[in-house]
Amino acid sequence: MNEDFELIKHSGAILCKHVAEGSPIQIAKKDEPVCDVDSGWQFLCGCDMEDDSEAQIWKLGEVINLEPSLLPHILSDEDSYLVKDTNSKKWIKMPSRPTSVPIADNDELEAQTEIIKSAP
Repeated sequence: MNEDFELIKHSGAILCKHVAEGSPIQIAKKDEPVCDVDSGWQFLCGCDMEDDSEAQIWKLGEVINLEPSLLPHILSDEDSYLVKDTNSKKWIKMPSRPTSVPIADNDELEAQTEIIKSAP
């Protein structure tokens, strides 16, 4: 495993309740960490009914065990925003976080994904 990942695999990551209970990760976003043990990563299922009070904190290494396809993206720069393509199952880096709609608005995420796919 990557040496840089070895250094951060014990840092905390936020999971929505649904992902923690077994739903697949559909959105991975990274903000600037708020403390030394925070990875800055949040992993969401993408549903419209997220309740922040039900979120859980897991070790980043546990999240990678759950979704190994995220490993190449984990060492990304701050403000990464990834959406899993439902057809190819690949992670697509969005050009920016949607700002005009709530985070879980799947229509907006799909629209931005289509723009990226059609770009030359």
